[in-house]
Amino acid sequence: MAKLSLADLQTAVTAAREALAKEPENAALKAELEKAVAALAKEEEALAKAKDAGKIEVRVLVDHGGHAADSVTSLTADEAKAAVKAGWADDDKAAVAFAKKEAAAQAKA
Repeated sequence: MAKLSLADLQTAVTAAREALAKEPENAALKAELEKAVAALAKEEEALAKAKDAGKIEVRVLVDHGGHAADSVTSLTADEAKAAVKAGWADDDKAAVAFAKKEAAAQAKA
């Protein structure tokens, strides 16, 4: 299968599902659906990784906007800068590592 856009992959999956619904025993359609679903999942994962690549982990210092104190969350660079400036987050790597360590210890307890 050639490199398709996310929208094209979604369309291909939908078309394959619709065709397979009409001919549920068609092995070729089943194989095409499996390929289309796998390609769509791979593309969605790549998109999610690309979005996450630009994010910065911060330790939340106080409850704020749905983020619990002493948790770690990922924010865009601008969001992280604003959060640190506002005083509710710390972007220091040691602070983030500490919060992750504490969370892991609490999860084991």
